[in-house]
Amino acid sequence: MPLEALSFLTLIGLTIIVGYIGALIFERTRIPDVIWLMVFGLLVSGLGLLDRSVFMAVSGIMSAVALMMILFDAGLNMNATRLVKGMSRGTLLGFSAMFMSIVVVTAVALSMQIGLVGGLLLGAILAGTCSPTVIGLVNRLRISEHVKSMLNIETIVTDPVTVVIAISMIKIMTAEATGWSVVSGIVTAYSVAIMVGLAVGAAWLLMLQRLRGRPYDYMLTMAVLALLYVFVESVGGSGAIASLVFGLVLGNAMLFSKSFRPEQTDGHMRDFYSQLTFFIRAFFFVFIGLIATLEPTAAMYGIFISILLIVVRLLATHVSTLGMTMTDTELNLIRIMGPRGLTAAVLASLPLAYGIAGGELMMNITFVVIIATVIYTTLAVRLFYRPPQARRKDLITRSEK
Repeated sequence: MPLEALSFLTLIGLTIIVGYIGALIFERTRIPDVIWLMVFGLLVSGLGLLDRSVFMAVSGIMSAVALMMILFDAGLNMNATRLVKGMSRGTLLGFSAMFMSIVVVTAVALSMQIGLVGGLLLGAILAGTCSPTVIGLVNRLRISEHVKSMLNIETIVTDPVTVVIAISMIKIMTAEATGWSVVSGIVTAYSVAIMVGLAVGAAWLLMLQRLRGRPYDYMLTMAVLALLYVFVESVGGSGAIASLVFGLVLGNAMLFSKSFRPEQTDGHMRDFYSQLTFFIRAFFFVFIGLIATLEPTAAMYGIFISILLIVVRLLATHVSTLGMTMTDTELNLIRIMGPRGLTAAVLASLPLAYGIAGGELMMNITFVVIIATVIYTTLAVRLFYRPPQARRKDLITRSEK
């Protein structure tokens, strides 16, 4: 077997092992596996253990798969009824933090000589929080369900929007035409994606009813998703947006058909999806560490942007929680839940894949921001989170004084 194939298989095996160990560490210590995976990639690259070109050769394919799965998952979990009930606060938090982040990152990026559109692209890459990290941390903390729902909804609604903005900026930067023709092309691409995604989603719901009780229907769903992505891309649409709409239809099956059972989108399909997502997450965090270089300029910009994102989070929390009743601990948790992760890692790989000027700098900055924000969130949770018993004791102590 060629040496490149053996190297790639070795890296896949080690990536899964490191990811699994990182997940166990996360369960016990609340330290996200992101850190270990990215450091592992950095060590592999720095020590010259594997040729980076082996990983780079499949990065385009993995980027497409990751975008497809990220947005499919976002749609699948975007329960319309739940979103409407908790949308006001969660959506306000998500969009205010996202747009403030894009503004400040774009302002900083203008000094990098990558242009306004390039700045907006970097802003979109770094605008969303890391869903697995936030949800994983929040679900392990004893806080009110309302606050949990608010943070979960924030991550669900922002991922698709940041992807749409990033893809739009890439289309503008790579388009041969300019002006209105570019805008028209983007609108057409998204319109095609939405219509085809809705049609295929509705048709697949009917098919799932016929396949009720049959084995491996979740595998067929993944196959349909992949073919949908390829078809929409081949006719000039956005496969990523089509994946989002397809997942949205399946995730809200009861709204389309009262005879459809919600568990048909759960069970084996979600188990299979979680395993696939585990590998995609591990791959991309190692990939970022593998190709990133910690050169001084990127480190300086990355740390500065991370500080700005932390400040933006404080402002967005203040705006979105006005009039809410919650404990100081819950308010502090909302303030600090701003780690960047999988979506940022995947989007950061796109400028390099499309040959966009400044793509390597964007990748290196993203690496620093992910590490910095994850470490900040991890330490801040340990510092500011206090279990309910400790809070009650503190209240008693204060009253006695």
